[in-house]
Amino acid sequence: MAARRKKPPAETTPAEQPAVTVTAPETAPPLAVVEPAGTDEPTQPATQAGDAPRRQWQPDPFSLMVISLGPDKDGPKMTLFRSNKLNQMAIRFDEKPEEQHRLRLREDGWRWREDEGVWTKQLDRERRAASQVEAERLFTEIGETIRAGRGLSGRTDVGG
Repeated sequence: MAARRKKPPAETTPAEQPAVTVTAPETAPPLAVVEPAGTDEPTQPATQAGDAPRRQWQPDPFSLMVISLGPDKDGPKMTLFRSNKLNQMAIRFDEKPEEQHRLRLREDGWRWREDEGVWTKQLDRERRAASQVEAERLFTEIGETIRAGRGLSGRTDVGG
């Protein structure tokens, strides 16, 4: 870098001015992502301005499936969650399930976490997607069995 001049440069005409070459920096900082206004999705801010683009934030664990266990949508439910951070699935019942359903969960490798109030199962690191599908099938089977035992027909999904 050239040293600064102490006295102002002599006036020059436009024809005499030196040519200026502008080059882009070799490593440009990433551009910020502008999200459309009016989205309901919360975002997680970057740690510093210009650090990284804003990313969509999703709670962890997040709900995958919800099955209503009562005749109306305000009744008891069971919810299936997935945690990417802990690499596990979780099932929460609004009402304590019968012993046969708890036994089925234990036999399939689920553990009761009393402090969290959920049944959890670690996903197989080698087969995460297959493990999740198996958990979804068991969740659906138990939900349909509970609904049938209460005289309710079919499966009522509340949402996820």
